[in-house]
This record gives sequence, C-alpha cells and structure tokens, in this order.
Amino acid sequence: WKSSKKWESNVKVHLTDLSKDIRIILLSYLIVMTIGVSIGLIYLANTSEWKASGIQEHYQGSSTDSMDEFDIPDKFPKTINALLLTTHNHVITFSIIFLLLGLIFSMNTLITGKVKLFLLIEPFASIILTFGGIWGLRFAHDYFLYVIILSAILMYFCFYFMVAVCIYQLINHEISSDK
Repeated sequence: WKSSKKWESNVKVHLTDLSKDIRIILLSYLIVMTIGVSIGLIYLANTSEWKASGIQEHYQGSSTDSMDEFDIPDKFPKTINALLLTTHNHVITFSIIFLLLGLIFSMNTLITGKVKLFLLIEPFASIILTFGGIWGLRFAHDYFLYVIILSAILMYFCFYFMVAVCIYQLINHEISSDK
C-alpha cells in the first residue's frame, strides 16, 4: 500500500500553538494535579516530620526502649500487604501523573535537548527507586532510606519544575496568536 501523502513521523505541537480552550483545560489540570501531589507531600510531612528517622519509623515501626512486655509501640512495622497496597497505588498513580505531565511538558519550547529528555525520563526511574526503596528499607537495610530520600527529592523536583515551565508557557503564550 502506497500513500500519496507523506505523514510526518515527528509531529511537533507546541504549548503556544494550542487554542485558548486547550490551554485553559491543561492549565486547570496542572493546577489541580499540583494541589493533589502537594497534599501527598503534606501527608508525608505529617507522618515523618520531614526527618529520616520519621520515614524509617513509618515503614519499620517504632521501637520500644522499655523492658516492659506490655509496652506498645507507637507505630507497627508495615506488613507485606500494606507495602503491596502502597507500592501498587503509588507506582500506578505516579506513572500516570508523569505520563500526562510528560506529554504536556514535551510540548514546551523553553526547555530542550538533553535537559528536556532527562526531565521526561528521570521521574520514572525515581518512582521505581523510591517505592522499591521502601521494600529495601523494611526488609533489607537501613541504607535504603537514603535511596528513598534522594530519589523522592529528585522526583518531586522534576514534577514541580515541569509543572512550572508548563504553566509559565501556557500563561505567557503569544497573545497575537489567540486561537
């Protein structure tokens, strides 16, 4: 089968080329998604107090220093079922978040080249490292705490940076091309 028309293999659509309606819905989506992700960070702050020991205690449980056999720890170690549920929910949700954000970010014209490619790919590696790290922390070694912290910092940095670039470009489009 031969086509008389050649289809461009690399369709180039930029955020500034989108109609006003599409820019508004993307902007709304980015704002609401950022609120949701930020609420997750507030929950993390609430459960860990932004301390490495708080993250460790959240997954490994709290220790009781007392010799009293009736002393009950504040937090119990996460069970395999609890870790499965946490990992399942977060890996799927973050994958969808970064897929959609990546599709939007890929249309920006401010960040290009290798930096753009890094920002598009890195969050997926951080998802695996962060949520794989909680399994390592719970069942293997305390050093996985640092894998969790570093990969989560990188993942959230990428998220907020990409959102900021997209929002900036959606708001500051070329006025003369109001479609």
